[in-house]
Amino acid sequence: MIHVRKMDGRFNGYGTFSHRIEFRGQGWLYQFLRARNWCTEKFGPSAEIDLVFCEVFPITPYWAWESKNNKVIYLRDVAFSQFLLIKEQFE
Repeated sequence: MIHVRKMDGRFNGYGTFSHRIEFRGQGWLYQFLRARNWCTEKFGPSAEIDLVFCEVFPITPYWAWESKNNKVIYLRDVAFSQFLLIKEQFE
């Protein structure tokens, strides 16, 4: 199951990313990996969200992910609007 949330101050990445896509339930790993691969193909490489905000990370990407506690993909507005167009492919 894919759950979309608009970012607010409670979430890592607020102010950089506009939405978070949470992957839950049966089949979540397959969905998460497919969506992460799509983001890489569409927007280029990224990293775990903690690394994106390190001083040594060279760019602010259109997307990031978290795999420690949650299986989440973080998206900027432009990436989120494109993700919505193909979201059904991952469900």
